[in-house]
Amino acid sequence: MKFYMIIFVQILLSACASEKQKKTSINDFVNIDIILNSYNQSISKKEYLVEGIYGDTCTGHKVGEKWIAYSEKKSTIHSLKMRKNNFDCTLEIKKIVMLVNGKKNEYELNDFSNKAELSFRFFPSEFIKFSKLNRNERNFDANIYIKYFLNLNDLNSMVLKVIVSNIKNYDHLVSDTLLNYKKINFTRNPTVVNGLKSTFVYRIYSFGKSIYLATNTREKRDRLGGLFHSNDFPNKPFKNLSTIRNHDVRIMAISGEYILLVCKGKNGGVFYSKDRENFERTTDPLLDREDIHNIVADGNTIYIATENDGLYYTTEGIRGKFKKIISLNERYIKGLHISQGKIFATGEKNLYYSNDFTSGVFIKNNFEFNDKYLNEIAVIDNNIFVGGENGLYISTNGPDKEFLDVQNMVGNGKQIYGLFVYEKNLYAAVLCSFCSDDNNLKKQIDGLYYAKQEDQFKFKKIMSITNLMGISVSGGKVFLGTSYGLQYLTAE
Repeated sequence: MKFYMIIFVQILLSACASEKQKKTSINDFVNIDIILNSYNQSISKKEYLVEGIYGDTCTGHKVGEKWIAYSEKKSTIHSLKMRKNNFDCTLEIKKIVMLVNGKKNEYELNDFSNKAELSFRFFPSEFIKFSKLNRNERNFDANIYIKYFLNLNDLNSMVLKVIVSNIKNYDHLVSDTLLNYKKINFTRNPTVVNGLKSTFVYRIYSFGKSIYLATNTREKRDRLGGLFHSNDFPNKPFKNLSTIRNHDVRIMAISGEYILLVCKGKNGGVFYSKDRENFERTTDPLLDREDIHNIVADGNTIYIATENDGLYYTTEGIRGKFKKIISLNERYIKGLHISQGKIFATGEKNLYYSNDFTSGVFIKNNFEFNDKYLNEIAVIDNNIFVGGENGLYISTNGPDKEFLDVQNMVGNGKQIYGLFVYEKNLYAAVLCSFCSDDNNLKKQIDGLYYAKQEDQFKFKKIMSITNLMGISVSGGKVFLGTSYGLQYLTAE
């Protein structure tokens, strides 16, 4: 039996004395206590262990020094301690152990973006993926995910909330950060990032603190294409990575310890990096081609889409052997999306899906779209969204049913250029497909649109911005990629 649960972990701070540092006031240190609660399961404070290490700038601790927060039958024991005013200390979680219904469930970190930096008043953090160590126990799915945020109004009363959920509640291509959108004022003018004003920012990706801008040279030959990266924005500016400079970068993904990207056209192909900045090309001859334009990944399972030869995949990681998928009879694969253990793909007129993303076997939905460019896919529960050149379409009963036009989101030149899901709400980057830059209709159409699931996905325009291409969230900021540079809004 699989248990679907959400666990809230509250870290409460209380002052404690340091015996070794007699000159230090008793109020200079805090211990961190952890309390677990669950909606669906009874998990007492006697039945958990969280293990990690201290990162950079943790006063009184060496980098890599181990800490443990766990509970025994009679008393709760914690070795996690830090200075009260050390706002820059980084804590890294490495392992979680839980007992549920007498079964031990042990998880280890399966990614490298696991840092909780105590330095922001409002800090949204990425999802962290843990893999199960004991594969014989089936109380939970093989993977769990956690996300967390903290309010640092006063460290004495700081509360760090951690949400732990299983794989069924995680959408792999949704946001990798937690953001309270009520704190974002979309009516304000966004901040323009200097040095990128003439850059065509096609997509924005956030992997932990690393933010990447996928850019290309479309529309103007003098524009630099390539991949821009910052590992501490806005403290560190974006730089054009030399190994991908002048490439037409399209899509990025993460697979285990590797960052992946695809480039189209001259010098096209699939690239990967372990250190996040130096990329090298894959050696698989099947992937040495100019028409690759999309990629998705979940663990070691990777799918790659082409414009002329269908879809390729592997379950062996980026250095594994790729195979062509023969169950999908389409030469031009446009959109790709992994969600809730399924993978979705769009061809010229149809949607394809697989109920097991590791199988490589696809089923065709016979509904034909009246659209030329079905490139965007999003999934919220049983609602499947497909975005194209003529607008946005929805199936409310799964991927095998008929798709309907989304109200006010089809026609009038509304092209869906990007879809972004957050907590069962949908954001869409929309631009006029046939308008010139000085066209008044373009000013009316272009921008960011938003719809709530609880309102049956009735969209409204919440921000006017021309040539909006991509949306992402990281570090309390909403990033907006356009054909003329990068802009962002900051949570208040």
